[in-house]
Amino acid sequence: MIKDRLINGAIAGAAGAVVQNLYAAAARLFGYTGPGYITYGKIVLAIEDNGGLLSNSLGLVSHLVWDIIVGILFAYIISSTTSRYYIWKGMLYGAAVWYLIKAGATIFKIPIIMGFYPETVVFFFIGALIYGLVVSYSLKVLDTRLV
Repeated sequence: MIKDRLINGAIAGAAGAVVQNLYAAAARLFGYTGPGYITYGKIVLAIEDNGGLLSNSLGLVSHLVWDIIVGILFAYIISSTTSRYYIWKGMLYGAAVWYLIKAGATIFKIPIIMGFYPETVVFFFIGALIYGLVVSYSLKVLDTRLV
C-alpha cells in the first residue's frame, strides 16, 4: 500500500466521487430530474450543457478532479486530529464543503446555481454527506495500512 497522505487523500476523494455519481444515477432512477454532479463539473469548466458524450465526459472528469482535491484537503486536515470519530468528521466536512460551495455561488451570484429548487439543494446535501462518509471511511482504511 502507498504510504503517502496526498495519494491516499486522492484515492479517498476519487472513491467519494464514484459513490456520489452512483448516488446521482440511483436518484435519477427514483425520479430526480435536477442537475447532477456532471452538470456541476460542466459549470466549473464553462461548458455548454448539450448532453453530448464529450460534454458529459469533461463534466465527469471535472467533478472527479474537484473531489480528488477536496479529498486531499480532508486527508491533511484529518491528519492533524485524533483518529476518533473519523466518520462524523467526514460527514461534517462534507456538509461544510456543501455549504461553502452554495454560499460561494450566492456570494458571487452565479445564476445557474442560485436558482435551484429545494429538492436539488437536498439532493446535493445528501450527496455531500455521502461523500464525507466515503472519503473518511476510505481514508481510515488506507491509514490503517500505513502502519
